[in-house]
Order: sequence, then C-alpha cells, then structure tokens
Amino acid sequence: MTSAADVAAAPEDCDLLGAEQVTALAGRALDGPRSVTVAGADGMPACLWGDFEATAVQVARVPAEDWAQQLPAALEQAEASGMLDDAENTRKIREASELISAGGRLDAGQACAMFSTMLEISGTEAGLSTTINLVLGTSSPSVSSAARGTTR
Repeated sequence: MTSAADVAAAPEDCDLLGAEQVTALAGRALDGPRSVTVAGADGMPACLWGDFEATAVQVARVPAEDWAQQLPAALEQAEASGMLDDAENTRKIREASELISAGGRLDAGQACAMFSTMLEISGTEAGLSTTINLVLGTSSPSVSSAARGTTR
C-alpha cells in the first residue's frame, strides 16, 4: 500500500506492471496503459490496459491508511471462510480491527504490515508485499488487479 501523500502521483501506477506482466495476466497483449479513475471510488486514480468490455488489467493505488479501514469487514469474511488458521496472524488482525472499529486508524507502516498479514492468510508466501487478483466478470470479461504494499 502507499501513504496518502503518494496517491497524487497516480501516473506512476502505470509503472507498477510492465507490458510483459500485463500480457501474462491477460493472456494476450492489451492496448494501453492509460490513466483512468476507478468507477464509484470518488476519483481514485488508476491505470488501465485493455477494455472492461473484453479483457482488462487495472492497477489502482490506495493509501495504506484508507485500505486498513476495511480490515473489520475483511476479518469477518476471513473468519466466515475458515481461512484463519494461524493464531498469531489472527491475533494481529483482530487487534487492528478492534482499533479501527473503535474509531482509530492505523498509520501507513501498521497498515502495510496488516496488508502483508492478509496476504499470508490467503496463502501467499510470508514477507511478500505484492498480490495480483484475477476476477472473472459477469459475462465474459476477465479483470486482473495488482496490489503492492509499500510505505515509500
């Protein structure tokens, strides 16, 4: 994740993935990249390759502190799915979720640590700060999203 101060420099989102990575994700070369805003996200800048009507890869940057605000809901989903099988990671996420539920906020470093912990819970190798999620659309589109945890 990034800090709130880094978000204004959105064109660098297009540097997070290279053409070879985009092609590997999409299964074919895509037009782009081009700067866009994420629909329904109050002007959140993003970078888009391709077209959501067919195949697209989108990278959006979210301040770590803002991303962390969704931890209580993510914890609830992880508990419901049975993904929480590590006592230490579960304890860390519960503590952060309780702080957020009580109106607190995590700083960028704490939020990035929680991001990495959530990656571990989902089966990603410990210590990584990047994830790529493939999301199948409702008709035929395939959409890929990439996330990276950094405090820059």
